[in-house]
Amino acid sequence: MAKKTQSKKNIRSLLEQSAKESLPLRIRRGVQKNEVVHGTVLEIGTDWILLASLRDGGYLDGYTALRIEDLRLVEAEETFLPVLKKDAQWPPKKPSTLDIANPRTIMETAAAKETLVAVFQEARRPDTCLIGAPMDWGKKSVWLLTVDPAAQWEDFLVKLPFKDITRISFGGDYETALLRVAGAAPSPKTLDNGQ
Repeated sequence: MAKKTQSKKNIRSLLEQSAKESLPLRIRRGVQKNEVVHGTVLEIGTDWILLASLRDGGYLDGYTALRIEDLRLVEAEETFLPVLKKDAQWPPKKPSTLDIANPRTIMETAAAKETLVAVFQEARRPDTCLIGAPMDWGKKSVWLLTVDPAAQWEDFLVKLPFKDITRISFGGDYETALLRVAGAAPSPKTLDNGQ
């Protein structure tokens, strides 16, 4: 059985190995103890890492940015590596203009790529993920127009403080399909600014 936590040095070493060798990882975090995130590191920033997300069966599935401070256990996950290496899209590439300096730059990049973002505030709302489009920015927060579970755009914006955001995913199959069903986001001028 694997350890429940690792030293920051060991975590950093595995992240760097993944980035250098396109090594798939299994990652556990302190904010969602029972959740496992699968992916290959594309970039390591000061506070965030960017993964090429992997879903069951070893398929590439968009991107996930995680706060480094939340990482507790990182392990190599080589089960599907032989299959991944035969895929024409392997090794995965970082989006060319992505800046992982902070939640705002990550979401701005995702929005420019015409995809929805899935934003997690796990420390405050552990079982909630908001999916939508960033519509406006404050100095310390983003106003997100969300898509409801029926793939309909809400008619209000939700304010999310950057300090509460623990994970951002975008460009995956689910976000892509949801955007196709919901259609283009309505104009911010028609929305109620707050809830």
